[in-house]
Order: sequence, then C-alpha cells, then structure tokens
Amino acid sequence: MVEIIQGNLEYIAFSIYLDIDNEISTDLNKLENILRFAKGRGLLVAMDSNASSKTWHDVLTNRRGRLLEEFLICNRLHIVNEDSELTTFQSNRGNSNINLTKVDSTIVNIINKWQCNEQERFSDHRYITFCIANHKDVTNEYNNHGVKYITSEEGFKRFDDNFIKEVKNNFKIRETLNIDNTLYEILTLETDTEYAVGKYQNSMAAASKKSFKERKLLQNTVRHKSVPWWTTELTIMRKEN
Repeated sequence: MVEIIQGNLEYIAFSIYLDIDNEISTDLNKLENILRFAKGRGLLVAMDSNASSKTWHDVLTNRRGRLLEEFLICNRLHIVNEDSELTTFQSNRGNSNINLTKVDSTIVNIINKWQCNEQERFSDHRYITFCIANHKDVTNEYNNHGVKYITSEEGFKRFDDNFIKEVKNNFKIRETLNIDNTLYEILTLETDTEYAVGKYQNSMAAASKKSFKERKLLQNTVRHKSVPWWTTELTIMRKEN
C-alpha cells in the first residue's frame, strides 16, 4: 500500500489478490476494511479478482463476478478497464479479464489511457498501463458520452407518466393499481437478470426521450473518458441498495 500526495489531492494505491480457493465474501470483507481506512482520500486498486463478469468485458458472468459487482456498486468504486482485443489473463487453460483497475469517484477523472499490453512477460497476466493526469488539469465534469437532456419540473412530471407506460409495455403489465407489486413479482420470477435489467433500462431511455429535450453539446465542451463499465442499470441497482 502506497500513500500518494499530488498537489492537494491525496490517494492510496495498492494491489490485492482474491484467491480463487477462498470464498470471495471473505476477501471482500478485508477490502472493505481497507476502504474504511482510506475514507476521505482517493483510492486506486489493482486487483487480480479471479472473478468473471460481462461488466468488465468477459464473455460470461459467474457467481464471484456478481458478488464483486454488488460490492463495487455499494462502495461506489469504478472499473477503468477498457474493452480490448487482448485479455488481461491468458494461459493454456484459457483467457479472461480477471485483472481489474478500480478507483473511487475522487480520482476517476484523472485516470486515462488504460490499456492491456502485448509485451513479453514472465506471467500469465498481461501488463496493464494507464496514465494519471495532473488533477489541476482535469475538471470535475463527469461525461458518460451518452445522450444528455435538459431537465425541468414539467419534464419530470411527463417522465413519471411516460416511464410507467414504458414499463407496462415492456413487461406486459395490465395491472393499473399495484404496478410496483406486479413488477416486483415479475422480476422475482425472472431467471435472466440481464434481460430484465435491459428492459428496465430501455423503459428509462424511452421515457427520457419522450419527456425531455436533448441537450446539444458545444464544440468546445471538454469531454472526459467515461468509466466504460458504468451503465444505467448499475445506477439503479446502487440506488436500491
């Protein structure tokens, strides 16, 4: 663990290995203790997670991956891994993206140029490189490179009605009195979580498009690299926890 002071920004950097033979919740408890220690400072974590998830560009999501996803959301940590033709781990047994670079919101905007390198190495794990910018040169604007809308009180009133209509349409709900309970029952019985989350996200996107005017970005607007794995459904899940 290294404590780094960059101007008036202070953050902690460390690496951690989650043993595949250990129950992941045990290692996550240890990581949570470190997060408490680093409270109030930035955090940069290099992790060999031994966990797979489509969130960080693997071909599937396993149980360890789902548990790690939930942990990251609850603790507001961002994965800065970019999608790449190269996987972070490759051996004669297969390949995956189990090596993660994670940061908290304090320093997410100063991490850029993340890449997995095809360089000679003495390990099954590839070299990962990224740049840490001078925080004075980075604004606090968070840009997700998605559609942005001009919000208003009237727009939010329209959104409430449109969102209910879109949810009812996407989930085939005829109930008009207890939509929340009906949706809860549908989601409880749904075995394909990602499919259900996709329909919920589509409902939000469609309702937003019908309710708000799209904001056009100026040519000189500063754009920052988004956190590639952060999506609308993860925002929803974080708010529900």
